[in-house]
Amino acid sequence: YLSIMFSINKYIVILLGSIILSSCNSNDFDYSEYRTINQQEFKYSDTLKYEFAPLADSTYKLYLSVRYSDLYEFSNLWLRIHQGDKIVRVEVPLFDKAGKPLGQCTGGICTKTILWKLQNFNNQDTVKWNVVQNMRKDPLESISEVGLLIKIANSQ
Repeated sequence: YLSIMFSINKYIVILLGSIILSSCNSNDFDYSEYRTINQQEFKYSDTLKYEFAPLADSTYKLYLSVRYSDLYEFSNLWLRIHQGDKIVRVEVPLFDKAGKPLGQCTGGICTKTILWKLQNFNNQDTVKWNVVQNMRKDPLESISEVGLLIKIANSQ
């Protein structure tokens, strides 16, 4: 009985933590989209799709954000990002050398957001990205969401 209650409580904490973290600072961005990873098992076959229509001709800051369990087994997450015919590989550090989670953690769920790059867009563009995990393990456990956050570079 205690084992079942512990499992239920663990999932309630994870759910509440995700809800709280998803409401944080999303208004600071012109675009903020998270894609949920089914059962926290990020598979090679999972393609996370994002689409952004810029509001103005400008330079934008693009951020990658990862929500993960503090039980995640690696220190980082490598992502392969496709934009048109360009493919890049990006590392998101999730733990420091001592094994302490980076970013903000609540109830065992952590969120790490990094500035990925600056990119110029005009408001007639619709930009699309496909993101896949690029680690040596499949499926990759304890990753709950991956987000793309965008804001105009000259904004605070």
